Amino acid sequence: MTSPVSLPQTVSLAVAAIPEGLPIVVTVTLALGVLRMSKRKAIVKKLHSVETLGSVSVICSDKTGTLTTNQMTVTQIFTIDDGLKTVQSLTEPNMHMLKISDVILKTLEIANLCVNAYRNQDGTNVGTSTEVALLNVLTILGVEDCRPLFNRKSETPFTSEAKYSSVVGSFKTTDSRPSNAPLSPRSSRSTQSMITDPDTHYLIGAPEVVLSRCKFYLKSDSVTTSLDEDGARAKITQQAEKMAKSGLRVLAMAYGFDSNNMIFTGLQGMTDPPRKGVSAAIASLQKGGVHVVMITGDSEFTATAISRELGILTNSGISSCLTGQEIDRLTPRQLIDRVKGTSVFARVTPRHKMSIIEAFQSTGSVVAMTGDGVNDAPALRMADIGISMGKGATDVAKEAADLILVDDNFSTILPAIEEGKTIFYNIQNFLAFQLSTAVAALSLITISTILGLPAPLNAMQILFINILMDGPPSQSLGVDPVNKEVMKRKPRSKHSAVLTIRLLYRIGFSAIMIIGGTLFIYLFDLKGPEVGQRDQTVTFTSFVFLDLISAIQNRGLNVDLFPRTLKHQIQGFIQYKIPAFFSRASRKIYHPISRTTSSHHHLVNRDERLVKTHNPILLITVLVSFLSLLMIIYLPVLQKIFQTQALDQRDLVLLLALGSVSFACHEIRRYFERLIEKNENDSLLNLNF
Repeated sequence: MTSPVSLPQTVSLAVAAIPEGLPIVVTVTLALGVLRMSKRKAIVKKLHSVETLGSVSVICSDKTGTLTTNQMTVTQIFTIDDGLKTVQSLTEPNMHMLKISDVILKTLEIANLCVNAYRNQDGTNVGTSTEVALLNVLTILGVEDCRPLFNRKSETPFTSEAKYSSVVGSFKTTDSRPSNAPLSPRSSRSTQSMITDPDTHYLIGAPEVVLSRCKFYLKSDSVTTSLDEDGARAKITQQAEKMAKSGLRVLAMAYGFDSNNMIFTGLQGMTDPPRKGVSAAIASLQKGGVHVVMITGDSEFTATAISRELGILTNSGISSCLTGQEIDRLTPRQLIDRVKGTSVFARVTPRHKMSIIEAFQSTGSVVAMTGDGVNDAPALRMADIGISMGKGATDVAKEAADLILVDDNFSTILPAIEEGKTIFYNIQNFLAFQLSTAVAALSLITISTILGLPAPLNAMQILFINILMDGPPSQSLGVDPVNKEVMKRKPRSKHSAVLTIRLLYRIGFSAIMIIGGTLFIYLFDLKGPEVGQRDQTVTFTSFVFLDLISAIQNRGLNVDLFPRTLKHQIQGFIQYKIPAFFSRASRKIYHPISRTTSSHHHLVNRDERLVKTHNPILLITVLVSFLSLLMIIYLPVLQKIFQTQALDQRDLVLLLALGSVSFACHEIRRYFERLIEKNENDSLLNLNF
C-alpha cells in the first residue's frame, strides 16, 4: 500500500487550509460597500466605519435641517393687545391688506435689526433659515427692511448656550418720525432729512431668556406697562408654550436702553416642516431595535411636538424629554439611567451632546451622532460614528465625522445602516463558506489517514479546491444585495464576535455535508487497496460539486437564488398560460383569463421596480467554476495536469442525486434559520412596542 499522504499533498493541504484570500475579500467587500453608499448619498471617510454602521443601536440626530427641511416660515405673531395673528404663506395675494398695529411693527423691526441675512442680486434672502424667515415675513406684510436707516454699534451673536442675540445702535430718524417709533409700512416711509436716535438695545431669543430681562411690555398706544400687572408675564409664557406645542419655533423680541430692564413687544412663531420620508425611516430603524433620539436647542414643547409628528415619541406629555438644565443637575450615574428611556433632548448645547453620548456609551450602546457646527466636532469624534451634513456643515465638522450625508437628510442614514448590516452578514457568509471548505478538506484527508485509506485527492486537485475557496465564488458572497429584512435584525453588540455560535453551527453543517457526501462517493467507488485516477476523479468531482452547492447555500437567508421576476414568470406560466392554452376554443373563458394574465404582467412589472434581492454574480461564478470542473475532467490537456479521467453517465447521475440531497438538506437548514430569525425579529418588534 502506498503512503496515504505524500509531501506535495501535505504542502497543498496546508495551503488550502489557510484562507489567505480572507483579507482581500473583506477589503473588497468593504470597498464595494463604500461605493454603494456613495450612490445613495452617504460618503464614508473611514473604511472601518462601514462595518461599525451595522451595529449602531442609538442615533442622536439634530432636528433642524436633518429631521426637518430647514425652511423656516413665520406663521404666527403674538402681542399682548393684538393677541395671536396668523400669517399666510408668501403666495397669499392679499396678505399686505392685513391690519398691522404699531406693536406688531415694532416686533418685526426688532427681529429685522438683529438678523444678518441679506438679499442677493437674484432677490433671494440669504442667511440662516431662522434669519431668512424673519426677513421673508417683512415682504409678506409689505414692510421694508429698516437696517439701512440703522447705525449698528455692537452685536452679540446668537449661541446655543446664551439662546439670544442682540444689537446696540441708533436710528437715523426724520423730524416726522419720533425716536424709537415703530417701523412703518413701506408706503409711508419718509425721505426727509435724518437725525440720530440715542443708542438702544434690541434683543431676540428664547422667550424665557428674553422675559428674564424684561420689566415692561409695549401696548398698542405706545405706552409701556409692567409685566407684573394683570398677569401679563404668565399670559406671554402660556402663549409661548401653546405655540411651541403646535411645533413652532418661538422667538421673543424686546428693546430698551438698559439690557436688563427691557420692554417686551411680541412673539414670532415659525414652522419648519419635517423632511419627506423621515418618519418612514425612523419607523424602520425603530423596528430594527435602533433607538432614535432627537437633540435640539428648541424648547421641550416644540421638540416634543415635532418628535411626536415624526414618530420618535408615541406617548403623550414630555416624560421622555430631557432638557439641558435637567442634564446639568443630574449626576453621571443618574444621566445613564435617564437616557435609556429618553428620546428627546431639548434646550441642549454642544457640551450637553458629549454628556449624552458618554451616557449612552456607558450602557453598551453603539452611538451615531449628527452635527454640523464647529462646536459639534468634539461630540462627533466621541461618537462611535460621527455623521456630518454635506451642504450646511462646517469644514471642522466634516473633518471630525466618519460619514457625510450629501443631501443633509436623516433618511440617508437608513440605507447607510442597511449597507453596514448587510456587509457584516456578507462577511459572515463568505467566512462560513471558506472555513467549511477548509474544514472539509482537512477532515477528509485526516479521516482517510486514520482509517488507513489511500489519499482521496492529489496535490493539484487540492490546490484547485483552494482556488475555489479563495476565488470568485467566495468573493461573490461578499456582494449579496441589501435586503430590507436586514433592518428587522437587532443591532449587534460592539463586543460581539464575527464567528458566532450560530455561524459555527452553519460551518459545521456545511463541512459535514461535503465530508459525508465525498466519503460516501469515495468508499462507494473504491474497489481495491489502490486509488486509481477514476476513483480520485469521482471523489474530486463530488467534493467540488458539493462545495459549489455550499457556496450557493451560504448566501444571505433572504437573498433569492433567482430574480423574483423569473419566479413570477414561472408562476404566471403555470397559473395563467397553461389554462389559457386549453381554453382557447371558448372566448368566454379565454377573455377573462387574458385579463387575468394582463393583471399578472402588471404585477410582474411592479415587482421589477422592487429592490433586487438576488445575486447574479454568485450564479455566474458558480457556473464558471462548474464549467472549469468539466474542463478538468474532459479536456485531455487538463486531464494530464490534474490526473483525472472522463466520467461516464452513471457517475454523473450519482453525483447529481448526491447534489440534490445536499441542496435539499441545506434548504431545510436555511428554513429553520429563517424561522429562528423571524422569532427573534418578532420578539424585538414586540419589545419596541
